[in-house]
Amino acid sequence: MRSNPTTVGTNTECSSESLSSDRSNRRKSKDTALHYLTKVVTFSEYSELRLYNNDKFDQEKKSYTSADIKFFRAKTALEASRIRRLISKYPLKTGRAVDHAIDLGLIQHEELIGIEHLVSKKAAANLVCERRTHIASVLRAQEIMREEYCNGMDVVLLAKVSILSSSRSAERARIRAVWSLDDGKLAHASCRARFKTCSNPEILPARAA
Repeated sequence: MRSNPTTVGTNTECSSESLSSDRSNRRKSKDTALHYLTKVVTFSEYSELRLYNNDKFDQEKKSYTSADIKFFRAKTALEASRIRRLISKYPLKTGRAVDHAIDLGLIQHEELIGIEHLVSKKAAANLVCERRTHIASVLRAQEIMREEYCNGMDVVLLAKVSILSSSRSAERARIRAVWSLDDGKLAHASCRARFKTCSNPEILPARAA
């Protein structure tokens, strides 16, 4: 029995068109995926590009460098390990052991600022609680603003709430950085007077007069 040549030709053409369409769709899909993977920066029509020379001296004064941060972390880990080893020698609770070590002159109050949570488990728990309280304060402020401003937000007031809530942590971090950079000598006299107000009383007992 002879087959219809016209029908065969039509089927072949349909298969060819289908294969070509499938390849085209695959190519488009691949191009789309590459487009989303490629980072693209766009500028508005009236944008202006300005280039600034980064002065090394000015950059160092603006903020801590990555090398400074690495130095802080390394020194902090070593200091915390040293203090833990010292207080582990005394069969006392962490706070009393620290107080005893301070009385013996083995450690100083300033050395504990900002690393209390690495020395004492109780201080670590207090730090977690402090962070949660900060988050709750900011979220509560946002909730109140949405109610008062019809889902609006006073970003300036919200920033003040956040700064006030995290001021203790920020001050501890600042003094710790100064202490680390100065290798045990505080750069500003105010640091020595203010560090007690931002330190955990459980881990930093007041020194007797």
